[in-house]
Amino acid sequence: MRVEPSWTRTRYDFWMRLVRDAVRSFRLLARQGPLAFGRMLAHQSRRAVALQFPRHEFLKSRPPVGDLLGMTTREEQSWLYSFARHDYRGVGEIADLGCWFGSATIPLAQGLAENPAVGERNGRIQAFDLFLWEAWMEDTLAGTSLAGRLAPGSSFLPEFERRIAPWRGLVTTHPGDLNRVGWPSGRPLALVFNDAAKTLELGNSIRRDFLPHLVPGQGYLVEQDFAHFFTPWVHLSHWRLRNYFAPVLHVPYSGSMVFRLEQAIPPDRLAPLALEDFADDEIDAAFERSLGLVERPMRANVWAARAMLELHRDRPAAARRVLEAGRRRGFHGLDLDKVRATLAATAA
Repeated sequence: MRVEPSWTRTRYDFWMRLVRDAVRSFRLLARQGPLAFGRMLAHQSRRAVALQFPRHEFLKSRPPVGDLLGMTTREEQSWLYSFARHDYRGVGEIADLGCWFGSATIPLAQGLAENPAVGERNGRIQAFDLFLWEAWMEDTLAGTSLAGRLAPGSSFLPEFERRIAPWRGLVTTHPGDLNRVGWPSGRPLALVFNDAAKTLELGNSIRRDFLPHLVPGQGYLVEQDFAHFFTPWVHLSHWRLRNYFAPVLHVPYSGSMVFRLEQAIPPDRLAPLALEDFADDEIDAAFERSLGLVERPMRANVWAARAMLELHRDRPAAARRVLEAGRRRGFHGLDLDKVRATLAATAA
């Protein structure tokens, strides 16, 4: 069941992607000025060159699913497709947490559909989301036919269902709040693609409800927000779990860090985290470790999360010190700019 985009569709995807990227670029220029615009262009240029000379086998061919609307990169989509096509053996389910419009779900489904090693494929991909539109999401639709069509509070589940229609039999959809939905079947998990830990509460719920079901030695956890400024609890969680998860890969030019579960996690190690539970020296150790795990172009994003942690802890003076330390270490980028903007808004 391989779904190949037609030549016409491929050409359409190419032009729509150009339009969408152009609209977003001009919005960035208008909102954050030429410095941010220049940083974005430099980052995308380096990324384009890297894609021409890929170091990883999974990056040498794009998943045959066309241009996908979402917050995952081509690199992440390629890894997901490769995992479901070549590495997955049907031991455990695949959980896509925070699936949005399916830009991770679809590569997983296409790969699973082509995987000859898996006999029973139906419903093996478990897709979780609130499927409720929020105003902050609108920027992602700039330059697309959906722009302005979704009102805050409305459901975008029908659009998700439309987009995954060719692989509908492979996907089980779970609408609802992950804090309450949990992992309903309790079956073993081969992969958790975590793009949902946008709050500490959600991060704790995912730790509690999903991580105990990963298959030791074979189960993978992908933290999609590992190199993103807003979610520092991801780093603190993995510091506490560093004896159980082995780092496998930082997906180039993306936020995603892939970990493999090496041994079962004792229940007491999955207790809820609180930011005040971490002393400064433990926080420093956690982020230095994370900086060593990601590739150089994304290290500034990890440092931005270190600064954002201080804002989450209501310590703006400490956030300024972290930002200054990052400047001395040569870190710069859009995520750091976002933290500076958040800090300025807090002080206003």
